Amino acid sequence: MSGADKKSMSAEDSAFLDGLKKDFLDESRLELDAWEENLLDYDSDGDSSYLDDFKRQVHSMKGSSAAIGLVEANQILHELENWLQQAQSGMSRKDMVTSALKFVDQMRVYCSALANKDNAKVTAAAQALKSLVS
Repeated sequence: MSGADKKSMSAEDSAFLDGLKKDFLDESRLELDAWEENLLDYDSDGDSSYLDDFKRQVHSMKGSSAAIGLVEANQILHELENWLQQAQSGMSRKDMVTSALKFVDQMRVYCSALANKDNAKVTAAAQALKSLVS
C-alpha cells in the first residue's frame, strides 16, 4: 500500500489494517511450521501430496499478503511459486527440499522483522529470500 493510500485512510481503517497485518504475522508462525512439516514429510517418503499441500499453503499466504497490502511479501511468494515449478523438474527432491527449507527459515526472519517493524532486517531478509528463489 502506498503512502498516499495510507494517508487517505481513516484512523479506524488504518487501525483495522494494522490489526489484519498483525494477525497475518501471528498466523505466519504456524503456517511456516506447517510448510516445514510438509517439506520434511515429502523429503522422507516422496509422497507428492505433501508437496501439493506446501504449494497450496504458499499460494494461500501469497493471496493473504496481497489482500492486506504486503506487496513485497506477495512478490517474494510469487517468486517462490515460480521457483517451485522450475525446481520440481530440474532439481533432485533432496536439493529442492533443502533449498525450500532455507527459504522457510528466512521467511521466519522476514515475518519476525515485519512484526517488529525492523526495516533494516526486513530489507536484508527480503534480499536473502529473493536470492534463494532467483
